[in-house]
Amino acid sequence: QSTPYPTTLDLISHIKQDANAQEQDFIDNLFKHISLYDLKVTDVQLKPLENTADNYEVTLTIEAALKHADGQGKETDVEFSDNIDIGLFSADPEDLSAQDFVLYLKKHPIKTGTNTITIVVKGKPKFAGVDPFIKLIDRDSADNIYRL
Repeated sequence: QSTPYPTTLDLISHIKQDANAQEQDFIDNLFKHISLYDLKVTDVQLKPLENTADNYEVTLTIEAALKHADGQGKETDVEFSDNIDIGLFSADPEDLSAQDFVLYLKKHPIKTGTNTITIVVKGKPKFAGVDPFIKLIDRDSADNIYRL
């Protein structure tokens, strides 16, 4: 386009045009704020399901927080509710040589505080994670994966 040339504000406006309120908040966290997530898997319970072949009920406990930082490094806690990836794996997701290791990977609603998610999966997971492929800026991404 000729003058006036589009800006990043035009891009954000275009991205947000069909987004619901939750998605608009997520877009703002990505583009308008310095957003630092703190996602951590604190516990995983694994229970084999009776009368099924190799099915397991997996219950994850996840602690979640979000801080916005200003240009001087001051951080402020922010309430949030986003759809974030939850994954179950048969091998370490950080092992780049592993193949066919994803048993389950879907987005789940995660909010500030303690979250409990129960999933039924075929195959016994050895690792569970929140945002396992680190798509969000996380202060300590090492605690996103839990070894069973």
